[in-house]
Order: sequence, then C-alpha cells, then structure tokens
Amino acid sequence: MKKKLYSTPEVAGWFDITDGQLRYYIKPFEHYIFDDMTDNPTTATVIRLNLRSILKLRMILLLKDEYRVKGLKRLLGIDENGEMQITLNQDYLAQNIQLLSLESTQQLSEIQEEQKSLQKKAKAYNSKSQN
Repeated sequence: MKKKLYSTPEVAGWFDITDGQLRYYIKPFEHYIFDDMTDNPTTATVIRLNLRSILKLRMILLLKDEYRVKGLKRLLGIDENGEMQITLNQDYLAQNIQLLSLESTQQLSEIQEEQKSLQKKAKAYNSKSQN
C-alpha cells in the first residue's frame, strides 16, 4: 500500500496558515513529527507529510498559543539535539493516581448519599399522594 504524502502548502491551507508558518513549527520538531526519518522523503527544500505527521503537527499548532517553541519541546520531552527524552516520574504518577482514586471514591459516596436522599423523598411523595 502506497502512503499518501502531502506538501506543506497543501497542509498549510487546511490549517489557514502560510507555508512559512507551517515550516517554522516543523523545523524544531522534525524528529518528533517524522517518526522514521528514513521513511520520510523530505529534502532541504521540499517537505512531504503523511497523515501521522500532519496529526502531530496539528497538535503542535493547537498548543502553540499556550506554549512557545521551548515550552513545547519541554512538554514533548525533546532535548537540545532534537531527540525525544522519555522519562516518567513514578512518584508523581503514583501521587496523581492516588488523588484521582480518592476523588472518585469521594464522588461515588456523594452520589450514593444523594441517591438515598432522593429515594426517601420519592417514598415520602408516594405515601402523601396515596393518602
């Protein structure tokens, strides 16, 4: 199956930006956008994007207003050489999972209490309407 590739002017048109703006965000994130650089027919002057690359680029464009390029690199775990550095902070993850678990348990308890209250009100209403 042949992969469909799209030019930067074509993709830029979809996102309502210029080709130059699109290339501005491609350059610092090349290693992230193009998973397999050997499979990418991009040259110094011509850039071709497959659907996976376009999705990654779109994510970057959506976040660009909130973060600058350096912030996006940090968010994506990309070092100064353009290589992705994947690190997991196990303590942070465990703490957040525990907090989510506690919040979920607390919300469940609140829902159960509300359900009991509504059942009591429904019983009271039914007994009044039968009298």
